[in-house]
Amino acid sequence: MGLIENLQREDLNPMEEARGLLRLQKEFNISQQDVASAVGKSRSGVANILRLNNLCKEAQNLLESSSIDMGHARALLTLPEGPQASFAKQAAKNGWSVRQTEKAAQDYLSDSDKTKTPKRKDANISALEEEISNELSLSVSIQHKKTGQAK
Repeated sequence: MGLIENLQREDLNPMEEARGLLRLQKEFNISQQDVASAVGKSRSGVANILRLNNLCKEAQNLLESSSIDMGHARALLTLPEGPQASFAKQAAKNGWSVRQTEKAAQDYLSDSDKTKTPKRKDANISALEEEISNELSLSVSIQHKKTGQAK
């Protein structure tokens, strides 16, 4: 009961609230919906607050010290842990708005998508391409989907 009352205080920073909700959920082995009912919040609100526990330590510290706010933190959660700290520091140092942080994270993710190595073809598909190519004396490329369709 004391934990629930403590969570309903208005002077909690988002990280204190996130840690408290996680503690409540783990100590009593209850669902997010049950946590939400206990503290008078929506389930989605509780889920968003609980996600803050997944931030890297640097971002958690910046959030706790109010150098960044919850909107910044949610944008940072889209990033892998490594870049999270760097982006959190930049957001705090440069006074980025939440939108600027979201844009920076989105730009980073779209750039990293472009640098991913292309998927290698299955060895059987490559062998079949080569066999058909040799038989027809033409260049052959087989493209297929996960559903098994090919062209």
